[in-house]
Amino acid sequence: MNRVIVIGAGVSGMTAAICAARGGASVTVLEHMDKGGKKLLMTGNGKCNLTNTHIDRECYNCTDEGFPMEVYKNFPYESTIDFFHSICLYTKEKNGYVYPVSEQAGSVLELLSDELKRLNVKIKYNQKTDSVRRTSQGFEVSVEGYTYTADKCILATGAKSVPQTGSDGSGYEFAKAFSHSVIKPLPSLVALKTDSGLTNTASGVRRDSKAFLYIDDMLVKESHGELQFTDGYISGIMIYELSSQAVRALDGNKKVHIELDFSPDMGETELFDILKKNADRTMNLIKAARSLFNDKLIKGIILENNISPEDVSDKNIRLFAAKCKSTKITVTGCKGFDTAQVTSGGVSVNEVNPKTLESKISKGLYIVGELLDVDGICGGYNLQWAFSTGALAGTDAAR
Repeated sequence: MNRVIVIGAGVSGMTAAICAARGGASVTVLEHMDKGGKKLLMTGNGKCNLTNTHIDRECYNCTDEGFPMEVYKNFPYESTIDFFHSICLYTKEKNGYVYPVSEQAGSVLELLSDELKRLNVKIKYNQKTDSVRRTSQGFEVSVEGYTYTADKCILATGAKSVPQTGSDGSGYEFAKAFSHSVIKPLPSLVALKTDSGLTNTASGVRRDSKAFLYIDDMLVKESHGELQFTDGYISGIMIYELSSQAVRALDGNKKVHIELDFSPDMGETELFDILKKNADRTMNLIKAARSLFNDKLIKGIILENNISPEDVSDKNIRLFAAKCKSTKITVTGCKGFDTAQVTSGGVSVNEVNPKTLESKISKGLYIVGELLDVDGICGGYNLQWAFSTGALAGTDAAR
């Protein structure tokens, strides 16, 4: 019987422990917080968006674009659904998004915890791992005052995002101790900082929009969804989906800007015609635009572009319409790990087997979840990554 130690009781760690125990291994989970799964409770605004029925290469960011899909094909979302059913968790799907029927992240955590107990997995809380090292017999994992031994070791520590849930970045140091390389961790699924006064004037406004990300003046990605303005920042799911590439480009000293279309369902000509018709009646551009846009957004566009609201000439209306369809905002930074939903970067996937998540450098060592250089867009993709990597690693570690 293999002795398996899992470091970290997040989603990937719990999944790995369950799969290893089902394979006949004796499993111990070490968690440095007072309980596990804290980050899970925050997913999907508490409703827990578990996975998605549509998953392709575009859903993940990774230095090796093919790696996430290699992992995924070995444990796709259908396998995840089967896993949920095996622990008595039932799901429902809406437009590809998969949720527990209960729509409660707490019920997901409870059922995972119940399965760990059923399988006699030992979970040690408040056990901060100090070091992990290889011996002739396997692995030694040291915590304060005690050393655990095992045949296999699974690193499931999480990364650096939302540190209050336990993600402290320690897993990178454990991986480095085994000569793994780590791509610089950066915040992802995070609000972006801008130099635009529009974000202050329109603070609090939410609007369905399109965003186009440019790096060194080259279009690299676009997104459509709800845009949110806060003082000095733009956010919302559509911005989060661009943030991984934007933040990494900024870290590489590249120029980053986003062009925003505040009226994606209407062409510029149609928008001009409506504004012109309204302006002919109201003789004021702010009043003319109120049927289409929030007052704060209107004023922000006018102020940012020195547009006179009393000037209802065709030229002025066309300028306003053009800015509503394409407003350029320079990105200068982002919020930190404390608000970032996930981490970009991590342990290089070139050093990990995509079929098992076993290290190519150190046999018997597995690296899973957010600790790897893979981050997904919004929509259940990061939880799917945790389930896929945890399941494959746990199953292989038990062999």
